[in-house]
Order: sequence, then structure tokens, then C-alpha cells
Amino acid sequence: MSAHIATLPATLPEALLEKLRGIRVLVVDEERYFREVLVRILRHVNIDQIGQAGTVAEARKMLEKREYSLVISDYKLPDGTGLDLCRSMRSETFPNRYLPFILLTGELDRPLLRRAINGGVDDCMVKPLRPITLYQRIAKLVHRPPVYVDIPGIYFGPDRRRRVDEMETVEDRRREDSVISRYAGGIVLDDGNGRDGQA
Repeated sequence: MSAHIATLPATLPEALLEKLRGIRVLVVDEERYFREVLVRILRHVNIDQIGQAGTVAEARKMLEKREYSLVISDYKLPDGTGLDLCRSMRSETFPNRYLPFILLTGELDRPLLRRAINGGVDDCMVKPLRPITLYQRIAKLVHRPPVYVDIPGIYFGPDRRRRVDEMETVEDRRREDSVISRYAGGIVLDDGNGRDGQA
């Protein structure tokens, strides 16, 4: 099945496009179709250096072989979770412990959000995703990464003093989107009118 997205943002600010050029992204998700849709969305802004993995083990091997600018991973994977992958990336043996990490999930409640922050995740996003929001989050993480904290033997990752309230949970999304009119593979389709696929 090929990934076809009917609509994506027609125009984007040049400053945002400039920030997204030349970065290399690793997409980790069990569902091949979702990976294809996400790759299509990334290529829409000329991000064409994209690796794909379907498991934690596969992602780890790819990260050992090549440098990436960002990892985008689903929470549920066949051999673990996106948090497991992130924790391994934050270990002292990982070559780039500062690599930005975005966790995706359709079930982001407050307890999971706290675990994600404590696990070293830079950002969390609720499925279905909005392309424009994804572009903005990627640009921010790659060009203005958060302050990292290193407490030997206890924690390494983004400063955990960030308030949980600053990240969107699935409850927040439901309040914001009473109806999502169109979506594909976990991606909200922008309708070209700035409403991001909302009815």
C-alpha cells in the first residue's frame, strides 16, 4: 500500500523551511504504512535523509551505524517501547547522548507523560499528528535543543523541571479537536484553510 496524503500545508514560512533543510531523521514505528505516511510528510519539506526501523533492536543498529539529527519513535514497538529506545540513547555508552527524541503515542496521559520526561524524551506528540506542528517541533529541537542535565548514575536528559502542563496529552487534544474530519495513518490532514483538518 502506498502512502498518499491528499493535502499538506501549501505554504510554509521560509525561515522554518531553512531550519528543516539537511537534517537526517530516523522514524521508528511498527506499522509500515504509518512510517510511509510520516516519510511523505517529512519529504514535503525537503527532509530526504530518512531512516526507517520497525523495532527497538533495528533502531539501535541503525543509530550505531549512522549519525542522525533526530529520532521520531512510536511508543508501542514489538520488542519494547519508544521509552526503552530513548533510555538506551541516553546511556553513557551511546555515541550521541544529546540526540533529540520525539515520542509519538495515541494514548498520552499524565502518568505516561511523566515517565517519558523521566526517561529522557525531548518532546511528546499525540496521534493523529498535524504536519505543521510536527515541522515546528522538529525545527525547535534540532536548532534550539533543551538544556540537558547529567546526574551520574541517576539521570541524563532534558531538564526535568519542565512542567508536565507544557506538553499536550490526549485529553488536551480531545478538548481541542471535537471532530477530526480527515486523517490517514495517524496523521491529521491539513485542509489548506489553516484549520489542520478540523471540521
